[in-house]
Amino acid sequence: MSLESIRASGFTPWPEARAEQYRQAGYWTDQTIPQMLQASAVRLPQQLALVDGEREWTYQSLAQQVDQLAAGFQAKLSLKPGDKAVLHLPNIAEFYLSFFALLKIGVQPVMALPAHRYSEIRYFCHFSEA
Repeated sequence: MSLESIRASGFTPWPEARAEQYRQAGYWTDQTIPQMLQASAVRLPQQLALVDGEREWTYQSLAQQVDQLAAGFQAKLSLKPGDKAVLHLPNIAEFYLSFFALLKIGVQPVMALPAHRYSEIRYFCHFSEA
């Protein structure tokens, strides 16, 4: 079943009343993840946001590196909103930087775990059109 056919069927994974309840309680907002990161960088610039071994990022430094990486993805890889890109990294800081950067430019990350074999990655790259 394709995503288009699921949407066309009118299926929603949760009742609208519950979705509204979550919005009213503040659990759900209309902010995107990149918007939340930017808001945190403004509100809590020196607050620790990410730690990877000895390396640390504040919200401000994280947002700055995400902006630089997003610009690089656009300039060097010609990624644009609506594209899909495979993200094949272990659980390291660069995964999160790349994930946030892709979202910032409107690119849908397609996750590939380091344990995936070449044939598996090739299959879901084809299936996801990444």
